[in-house]
Amino acid sequence: MREKFEEIARRLAERASKGRRLEYSEGAVGITSLLYCPKKWELRQKFPELQADSLEIEDGYLFEREFKAVLKEMFGEAFVEEKVLPVEVGGLKIEGHLDAFIELPDRVVGIELKHTKMTFVTERFPYTTENCPKVVFDDSKAVYLPKHYLLQAGIQAAVLKELYPEKEVEQYLFVKTLLKLNGRFKKAYVVRRVEPVEREVLEELVEKFKTDPSPRYPWECSYCVFKEQGACPGKEWKGEERESSLTDEARELLARYYKLSEELKEVKGLLKKEITGRVEWAGKTIGWVEKKRQSWEPKKTAEALRNAGLPVEEFFSPDWRKYRVLEKALREKGIDPDQEGLREIKKVREFSV
Repeated sequence: MREKFEEIARRLAERASKGRRLEYSEGAVGITSLLYCPKKWELRQKFPELQADSLEIEDGYLFEREFKAVLKEMFGEAFVEEKVLPVEVGGLKIEGHLDAFIELPDRVVGIELKHTKMTFVTERFPYTTENCPKVVFDDSKAVYLPKHYLLQAGIQAAVLKELYPEKEVEQYLFVKTLLKLNGRFKKAYVVRRVEPVEREVLEELVEKFKTDPSPRYPWECSYCVFKEQGACPGKEWKGEERESSLTDEARELLARYYKLSEELKEVKGLLKKEITGRVEWAGKTIGWVEKKRQSWEPKKTAEALRNAGLPVEEFFSPDWRKYRVLEKALREKGIDPDQEGLREIKKVREFSV
């Protein structure tokens, strides 16, 4: 039956993506292509047969299909799926594809659909796991929605304003996700209205698309089908070279991070009082566990190595916690550690909190 189940999975994938193919006019670039590594757009033209294959994508397709079927029942001919949003910026032809579009007498409504694994909420979130509704109207922005989702929807709203200047434009993100509430989980639909971005934002994205063929996010290469299939070697993410200001969301996340760190210290202290010996839990031995720690007397050990004819340098290296003290001591003796080749300094990029 193994082969049969693999065939079932293959057919399910075909059914999920059936009829879903976005068409672009010659030379046109999608809105999402402006938000990610421009190399992806080039490689899609060159290798159209390379497609990402994952259950998450298939689940997203199925969710979109059912959502659009419901809108068709509710709004009839006023509803259009995959509405093309054409706009030209800086000589670049852009064609967005809006998942759902509804034209009403007094306004137009755009809806961008997303299906995500899990989403966190802020302390402003008004619900608990027990009373969280099926549909969360996120007017207070209490749910952490990814910036690229918000930017994509904001660009769509801006293009809709240009296409329908005589009507009010309402643009929404409709996200099916798993919310993490107080350590527990609850599935819900999150709805947030998104305002149009300024024209300058779109112009900056277009200019960067033309001049900077590199990943926009640190996780792009690890999720890229072209790197996975060997069509692209990947490129190191350089990140922002300038100091960036903290958004309100980032401030709240940092506050939450440090609060949780303090809570962990407090919980560890309580555990020390509750566990008087040691216990087995989740495959680990925890509690008051006896461990061996060893320390070597450096002078005597170095002397023993020399007497034994063993190379001291293979076993000893400067203590990283004393780098500054070591450098200061050398410089006071007139020794420059860099000119003497005593050390090598490399620049690395890492995320620090």
